[in-house]
Amino acid sequence: FVLHNSGEARIIKVAGDETILVTVPFDWHLGQPYQLTMTASGDQLVASIDGSQVLTATDQQLRCGGMGLLIEEGRTATHRIAVEPA
Repeated sequence: FVLHNSGEARIIKVAGDETILVTVPFDWHLGQPYQLTMTASGDQLVASIDGSQVLTATDQQLRCGGMGLLIEEGRTATHRIAVEPA
């Protein structure tokens, strides 16, 4: 789940290659704090920004996986990362 510099929010799968599962326009602003939440249950993926659901995707290829925090350019001021059972 990423806020892309093109003004989009995306759910991206990386399993060898990178695949964009879904994308929507999202006008984010540098320096503005956002609460990003990603929920995975079975093959359903749901992403929310500040408590509002913005993206949903289905992926039947992977049944388990992990999460990571990746900054490709610039910086982050991350306050909390939590991984919890659904």
